Amino acid sequence: MEEEEEEEEEMEMEMEMEMVVEEEEEMEMEMVEEEEEEMEMEMVEEEEEERVGCLVCVFGLVHQIIERYVTPTSGLRGRALSRPNLPDRLGGRDYIARHYLIPIPPPEKQEGETRKKRKRAQRQCIVCAHSEIRDRVRQLVTTMCKECQLPMCMLCFRIYHVQIRY
Repeated sequence: MEEEEEEEEEMEMEMEMEMVVEEEEEMEMEMVEEEEEEMEMEMVEEEEEERVGCLVCVFGLVHQIIERYVTPTSGLRGRALSRPNLPDRLGGRDYIARHYLIPIPPPEKQEGETRKKRKRAQRQCIVCAHSEIRDRVRQLVTTMCKECQLPMCMLCFRIYHVQIRY
């Protein structure tokens, strides 16, 4: 009986030792996991610091470039000031005051022609006829730009006065 009791005690001791070993292993695993998490957090923080450092550097460079190359007088002043060799039709804001559509004046009256029989003057739209962007179409129009003295349809009027190539 004593032997049995001793064996039981030994078994209990072994089980307790195993449990202690398991608990120690679990604690070690938890500590390793915590250390790994801390290392990951440190790496993330370092990466964020690097990104912030890069952004600060980029903004600093942009600021230096602006200070060096942009003067207080430069900037958007209108098309005529920024490109002095543009044609008058692209002159900027005041073109609306001077450039507008009017009817093409009728041809001179010939002998024996009455007012009702006389046809309205028609000419070919300059933009439609010389377009590089879209298909060239022969379009007869009865309007022209007062300042430019060129025949154009209403749709082409803005294109002609805004775009360099039409």
